[in-house]
This record gives sequence, C-alpha cells and structure tokens, in this order.
Amino acid sequence: LATTVLSSAQKAQDASDVASTVTRTAEESGAVMHQATEAMERITTSSGKISNIIGLIDDIAFQTNLLALNASVEAARAGEAGKGFAVVAVEVRRLAQSAAEASSEVKVLIEQSGTEVKGGSRLVAEAATKLQAMLSAARNSNALMDGIARDSREQANSIEEVNAAVRQMDEMTQHNAALVEETNAAIEQTEAQAVELDRIVDVFRVEEEETPVRAQAEAPRTGIRGLQDRVRSAAATYLSHGNAAVKEDWSQF
Repeated sequence: LATTVLSSAQKAQDASDVASTVTRTAEESGAVMHQATEAMERITTSSGKISNIIGLIDDIAFQTNLLALNASVEAARAGEAGKGFAVVAVEVRRLAQSAAEASSEVKVLIEQSGTEVKGGSRLVAEAATKLQAMLSAARNSNALMDGIARDSREQANSIEEVNAAVRQMDEMTQHNAALVEETNAAIEQTEAQAVELDRIVDVFRVEEEETPVRAQAEAPRTGIRGLQDRVRSAAATYLSHGNAAVKEDWSQF
C-alpha cells in the first residue's frame, strides 16, 4: 500500500510538473498575445495616420486639378500664344486626376486594412482573454496537483509508520509465542518429572497389613512409616533440587 501511495505521489508530482510547464507556456503565450495586441494597436494608429496623409494627397490632387483647369481656360483665352501652355495644363490636369484616383484607391485599401486590423485586434484580445482563463485554470490545476502530491507523501509516511508499528507488534507476538513454547516445554518436563516421581514413590510404597496382635505389628508399622516419610522427603527434595539432592537423601537407605 505504501508503494502504491508513493507511486501515486510520484505520478501526481509528474502531473504537477506538466501543469507547471503548461502554466509557463500559457504565460509566455499570454505575453506574446499582449505584444500582438499592442502591435495591432500600433498598426491601427499608423493606418489612421496614413489615411490622413492620403486625404491630404487627395486634397492636393483636387487643387492641382482646379489649377490645371484654370490654366487651360487662360491658355484658351491667350489664343495661339497659349497653345503650348494649354498642352502642359492638360497634362498637369491628367496627372492630378491620376493622383486623385490613386489616392482614392489607396485610401480605400487603407480603410479596409484598418477594418481588418481592428477585427484582428478584437480576435487577439478575445484569444488573450481565453488564454488568461486557461492560465488561471492551469495555475489552479498546478496548485491541486501540488496538494495531491503533498497529501500522498504524508499518507505514505503515515503508512510507513503503521508498517513499523505492525512489524514491532509481529516481533512481540513471535517473542510471546516463543515464551509460550518454552512454558509448554517446561510444563511437559515438569509433568514428566512428576510421573517419574510417582513411579519412584510407587516402588517404595508399602501397604500396611493389619494383624490381630497390635503389639507384634507396632514395631513393623513404625519402620514402614519411617520409610514412607523418608521417601516423601526424597521426592520433595527431588522436585526442589534435582537428582543430586535426591541422591544424598537416598544414601540413607
């Protein structure tokens, strides 16, 4: 279980690292989006300035066209002397008209470009907003992964402590089992010694026979009782001190 929890903690840490990488990437993408938005705004500003310049060029072309028209009128009044100037005035007027047409086309293109730039700026702003939301979600996910990894490590430590306690209890149980085995062996040995003692006592047990004459039997009964007392004493000594003490008591016989 501890290994499984540690594995889960490692996986959570790996996921946290991936989330951190995603967070950093999202932050970098957000910075790029911000720069793109600023670039779009600068393009929009430049497009407005270009439109103003195109409008100025259009005004100049219009005024040039008027001047060329007036020059043509004056050349016509001058007659033969103004024919050469009339040709120049016509060319100037044609150039003015061409410049006006070109400036009008450029103005239309600039206006279209400005519209596209505004649309692009709006899309970039929306993308930046969504990316910011993704960044917030990635940060929250990273925080959750860090919390899961931390909790998993704490659980693994707790499980390791429980395992240590279980191992200690197992050692104590085995020790108690060994003590029980030793106690059982001692009991069996004591029972064997008791059986042996009963056998020894049975060897020296003498049954008293009752006779009609008490005077004749008094002396033998006294000897038998003394023998029984010595046997009991030897048995008690055997139980207390072993064979060596019994040997000393039996030396009296």
